[in-house]
Amino acid sequence: MAHQRLLETQQMLTQFRVVPFDESCATVLGRLRQKHRRRKRYADLMIAAMAEAGGHIVVTHNQDDFVDLLPQSRVVNWIDDPPK
Repeated sequence: MAHQRLLETQQMLTQFRVVPFDESCATVLGRLRQKHRRRKRYADLMIAAMAEAGGHIVVTHNQDDFVDLLPQSRVVNWIDDPPK
């Protein structure tokens, strides 16, 4: 059963593109860390840096974690507000 779940998960993930953490992301991360060092989790800063550097949208149920990191239009919650 666990093997079947793993296969299903792998198939589902093929629908998505993996976004690498590259040099431009690191540059944005450095700027975000200087501004939000004590108030934000490092993982949230990394996610925001990747989104900003690549022009991506963050899909999360925890929008409050990104409220002062990204513009509101770049953070969406598909659980409470499914895409149309």
